[in-house]
Amino acid sequence: MSTNRRIPRTEVELAFRALPTYNGKDETCSVSDLEPLLTAIHYIRTPQQFAEYQNFWNANHNGIIPLDVFAKLMASIDDNVELMRIHVISMDTDHDGFIDEAEFKNIVAVLLAHNPDFRILDYKNFVEEADTNKDGLERRERNHDNFTCRWKIFTGQDRWKRKK
Repeated sequence: MSTNRRIPRTEVELAFRALPTYNGKDETCSVSDLEPLLTAIHYIRTPQQFAEYQNFWNANHNGIIPLDVFAKLMASIDDNVELMRIHVISMDTDHDGFIDEAEFKNIVAVLLAHNPDFRILDYKNFVEEADTNKDGLERRERNHDNFTCRWKIFTGQDRWKRKK
């Protein structure tokens, strides 16, 4: 589990906007600036975690880090439920409304890098639990709505707290 503190959005924004690859129009930066970004916000990580974080941004966001997603992750760094929710919503990289197995595996890999005790859920089970209309596909909207059920399977925890 990460030993990092929750990092306020304002602190993340200041560091993000000072990066050489910061794009003010899209509010993004390149994954090539991940190391200086994490250093600027004093984020503690192992080399293995850093490599997995790089892989995640490269595979799921084409090497681009959106400020909004990154800030939400840093503000929830010690909340596994919220981290999962943020990643699930952002992992639909092709924006077709479906989460495929490759996207799912990438998200599980980064969550395990962040917290090695994270319980692993098989993609097939994930889809079966979330596939309420039994079409064999997982829609992002259903994913969010049915998160409680899958979260219990994923972590063994009975509760998930929605932010109001």
